[in-house]
Amino acid sequence: MPSIVTLGDKLIRINFDNNRIELSTTGGRTWFNRFSGTCYGKFVELVAFGDEIFALTEKGVISSSNEGLSWKLRCMNSIAKSLTSLQDGGGELIGMTRDGHVYASRDKGATWARRR
Repeated sequence: MPSIVTLGDKLIRINFDNNRIELSTTGGRTWFNRFSGTCYGKFVELVAFGDEIFALTEKGVISSSNEGLSWKLRCMNSIAKSLTSLQDGGGELIGMTRDGHVYASRDKGATWARRR
């Protein structure tokens, strides 16, 4: 599960010890808090998609367009809550569930359609 994404010369990661999003401009030598809170539940995974960062949380899919400083709810339905991984699928987000089902979103995580 990717917990670090690269945006230009910046790294953004999930600090699983305290459920925070952190930023590094020093190649990972030092980290600064960008976001902490429990309103979205625990962070599970990050993926860079287009000009945003998407996070899979235990409550659904959220996104940030300002390097993790603030987050916008994308989807909290039962499909989003069942996803265990996210990846950039070119023009769409791809999500997989624990039981192997694949879902795709062409609208930045707002809706999901089952692939298989």
